[in-house]
Amino acid sequence: MFAKRFYQTRLPRSSVVRLTSRRLFILPSAAGNAGLFAMLAVYLLATNYQNNLILLFAYLLLSLFLITLLASFYNLHGVALQLLSAKPVFLGEYVKMQLNIQSERERFAICWEDDLGTHQTEIKPGQNLVNLYWLPENRGYFKLPRFKMFSRAPLGLFTVWSYPALGESVLIYPALPKTEVSFKSWQSADHEQSSLQNDVFSALNNYQKGDPVSRVLWKKALPERPWQVKEFSQEKPQPMRFNYQAVAGKHETRLSQLAALVVMAQKTELPFALILPDQTITSGIGETQGQLCLQALALQPEVNDEN
Repeated sequence: MFAKRFYQTRLPRSSVVRLTSRRLFILPSAAGNAGLFAMLAVYLLATNYQNNLILLFAYLLLSLFLITLLASFYNLHGVALQLLSAKPVFLGEYVKMQLNIQSERERFAICWEDDLGTHQTEIKPGQNLVNLYWLPENRGYFKLPRFKMFSRAPLGLFTVWSYPALGESVLIYPALPKTEVSFKSWQSADHEQSSLQNDVFSALNNYQKGDPVSRVLWKKALPERPWQVKEFSQEKPQPMRFNYQAVAGKHETRLSQLAALVVMAQKTELPFALILPDQTITSGIGETQGQLCLQALALQPEVNDEN
């Protein structure tokens, strides 16, 4: 709890973070601690035997440690991190967190920790892209976690790290079902009948070269007047209504199947609506309608099916 409050104070959540002295931390690594112990032993040996050559060697080791400390610290100091994107995903998929890393000079052996493990990269002068991946455990809003960014360059004697927090939250949709969901059963009978019916008469237009002769209105064709051509339009299909109550299974299973239906429907040109216990999404088409429905499914309250 103390560490969490400490990092929140030193590294408040933001879309852009620059690693300054206040936001970086440094301690000797395991190799560094062994080196410090060896340096102390050499120093005690030199003072005990009053050997100036060994004492000079101990001071040389101390100078090396101090130089390495500064080099390790400035390997991360001044790096700027910016969150570029973190798009919604379905439960069970990894959230891809894309970062833009800006640096005025080259940085060496920079490591990152996410849910896939530890990654190492070199940062070139200018802009660099880094992807981090997180696996949410629940649907709804997923708060992007703090991630560890660290380096042990150049000699591995010190570990310099930071725990930046970028962005706010990402929406997690319900998990898609592992089995295929039937889509035809949700198409209304009105839509199936309208697809089998002939086109509906719309208007009369003057004949133009290339128009089908079969559509010419011959009954009103006169030499002194231009021919009239019948124009047809298809009957507007009835929207599909994905109803929560019409889906069998537990609460999360219903949301999962409805999410799959929405994904399938938004790829078509057919209108669809979503009916949930607490709200109704009116009929619409396309990706915008799909995102609206998926957001409503993601934010549905949890239900204890055992009661």
